[in-house]
Amino acid sequence: MGTHPQRSGGEDPVATPPLGAAPTGMGIPRRLALVVLVAALVPAGWTLFAPWIAEDTAILGHVARNPWWQDWVGPQYGVRLVLFWRPLVTSAWGLQAQVLGTEPALYRALNLAAHAGCALLVLRLLLQLGVYPLAALLGALATAFFPEQGGTVTWISGRTDLFGALGILACLSASFSKRWRLAAPLAFLACASKEFAFLLPGWVLLLHWAAGETRRTVLQRTAVVFVGCVLAFLARRFALGTFGGGYAAQLPAPLEGIVGCARALRSSWHPSVLCLLPMLVLGGLWGSLSGRMALASIGVWILGLAPLYPLLADGHLEDQNVRLYFVSDLGVALLVGASLARLPLKQNRTVTLVALAFALLLWRGWGAFRDASEWSRAAHEAGRQEEAARAIVGGTESSPMPVWIAGFPRSFEGAYCLGWGLTERFRSPFAETPRPIWPWRSVSAFSASERAPRSPLRADGSLWPTADPPQVPLLRVGTEGASAPEALVLDERVLQPDPALAPALVWKGAYPGAVVEALVYTPLGYEAVGLGAAGEQQQHRLSLKTLLEKGNGVYSIAGVLQQSADLGALNAFVEIRVLNRSGEMLAVSPLIELVWDADFLRLSLGDR
Repeated sequence: MGTHPQRSGGEDPVATPPLGAAPTGMGIPRRLALVVLVAALVPAGWTLFAPWIAEDTAILGHVARNPWWQDWVGPQYGVRLVLFWRPLVTSAWGLQAQVLGTEPALYRALNLAAHAGCALLVLRLLLQLGVYPLAALLGALATAFFPEQGGTVTWISGRTDLFGALGILACLSASFSKRWRLAAPLAFLACASKEFAFLLPGWVLLLHWAAGETRRTVLQRTAVVFVGCVLAFLARRFALGTFGGGYAAQLPAPLEGIVGCARALRSSWHPSVLCLLPMLVLGGLWGSLSGRMALASIGVWILGLAPLYPLLADGHLEDQNVRLYFVSDLGVALLVGASLARLPLKQNRTVTLVALAFALLLWRGWGAFRDASEWSRAAHEAGRQEEAARAIVGGTESSPMPVWIAGFPRSFEGAYCLGWGLTERFRSPFAETPRPIWPWRSVSAFSASERAPRSPLRADGSLWPTADPPQVPLLRVGTEGASAPEALVLDERVLQPDPALAPALVWKGAYPGAVVEALVYTPLGYEAVGLGAAGEQQQHRLSLKTLLEKGNGVYSIAGVLQQSADLGALNAFVEIRVLNRSGEMLAVSPLIELVWDADFLRLSLGDR
């Protein structure tokens, strides 16, 4: 680590430069960089060749069918129900898709490189802040051993967190360099990766204050980064058409939300806290802790948690989403460096602190390895399920009529498995199956939404709707105002203000004491909604407008169709069921196909 001069008074301490005194253009010592690089590659690097997981295939399908630059002027992946603007991430997917094909290892390698880049930039930033090199190394190892790497590296879709953090760290490091004006474009690119980066001005302010710089310098560097964030915010507004976006959430009262956040953090943050507290306590007792830098690091951590408030406020963060702590975890890494910024005067205390830090960080690294293993097992389970589904439809005659298959797990252990993007695995750019494969499961995943199939599933868990007739009488449902009884076109006619003038479904039959419900089938799954009592009348009419407005408290039929259309679907199916009070089918209609223009459900219906 170099030779450090002795202080007067005969002591033999390990001297450290004052915080903020490091050369602003300093590079990274090669030995330290090599240690950090190896540490960053070990926990999840071995999962490089795992199969695709969940949304990975949906994203690849989207970028394969659209220009790589499209998301710079529109929402992420073309999805309009949930608005995000992360064009740098999508562009990386698109450019990779043009040259790499469908081999997941080549895409995952970029995630791994971004993760290693984050760890190296933490090392550089801590050195720029003037902490002792060994302390900078330990802080960088905290990032290298981030304990949720399965969700950021093995799951390729998790690269949004890595890209966002990489841009944030590059911007922060640039703000301490001689080329500090580069922080503005880097801030723009960071904001184009993930929304966390819009908090960059606050982070820059905190860290330059921690470095003890003049007020003019602090404000100057903060202002430059602020300009980059404002330009990104305006570009986002242009692309999305709104200043809002993200997931819709019903937030609790402020105090209740803060308590919920604390409860969620307590249950999901323990690996980071446990590896940090002993170093903080001993660092404070033995004089190695930099108080100002520690406060700034805590501020970085809190700011990084702020965008997660809607997810944490209810007191629980699902296992698959703990990966979202990656950006705020940068504050943890900086806090590790702050706890050892001024190593203690006595050599035995230095050895104790460093040994403790290494032991705790290795334990954190073991957690990262276990998490990557969990996601890798989920990936291989997804691969097995995909091969089994391909075997079911392999060799059959080509047809656009889907085959429903049960048993696809949304998650496996604590990782995503086969959620969104399932049907994309069986179409271009992947090897296409003779018939589309749709999952037999409810979209909402609630037990109350689960329904028995119209005919018993085969031994392999499949349902072939044209070959497997229902076991109950057919309900003869016709159409009114449509050109063909087997296919209904959803267009502007459906939106007639007067339901009596809109296209409609009609059927005959009296079923006293029974209830009627509709099941809508999409590539995402099915969803059931009640239509009311069957009644004793013989004639029944249901306008398509009324049908689309019907819901079950979780989804309306229009909502399910919109979500499906948002992900590229152009058709769905609906059936009408007559049920007794026990929920058993008394009659069921033939499947009626619903088709629509690419933008009708996403735009026209959404605006109404």
